[in-house]
Amino acid sequence: MEKLVNNTPADKDINKEEEPRSITTANGSTYTYLNNGKTQRYKKATETLQEPQDLLVFIPPWDKIAEKAKVMYPDIFVGIENEIQFEQLILAYNQKGSGKTIRPSSNGQEVNSSAEIERDDLVFLNFIDKITKVVDFTLPTSRKPKMNYSTFDTRKYTGEDGNVFREKHIGSKITSIEY
Repeated sequence: MEKLVNNTPADKDINKEEEPRSITTANGSTYTYLNNGKTQRYKKATETLQEPQDLLVFIPPWDKIAEKAKVMYPDIFVGIENEIQFEQLILAYNQKGSGKTIRPSSNGQEVNSSAEIERDDLVFLNFIDKITKVVDFTLPTSRKPKMNYSTFDTRKYTGEDGNVFREKHIGSKITSIEY
């Protein structure tokens, strides 16, 4: 399956030697990078510290991918003309009971954590129809935070009943990055 890939490296404008310590989003949430490779979100709206996430990647804004998205997936992106419409589309895949889901992948394999991915590998988000089990479209993400990119974090955990669950969260746009 063809993927939406920019011709420039996702990390082009970030100095490779600088590692982020934290990022802040438009809604005031703060993601802190932990020493174990995970991140942890302080959700400003509820003033709560969330469980550490296994994977944090960044979704490019609509203006960065619009042209190629419309060519590669015309049936999906027909009528999507701005950032708000794009956000509504991707958020629909994250809603419980929608019949849709999002799975991160690298080199064609599903990934559950940053530890599973080599530093320079690309991470893609596969937007999947749960009923047909078909990938509707795929988006590239950045492993490094970039201004105006949206956050996507996920963690896998075992519930009290012994079942394994995946928690996914599409966040707001990045407004500041601390190194």
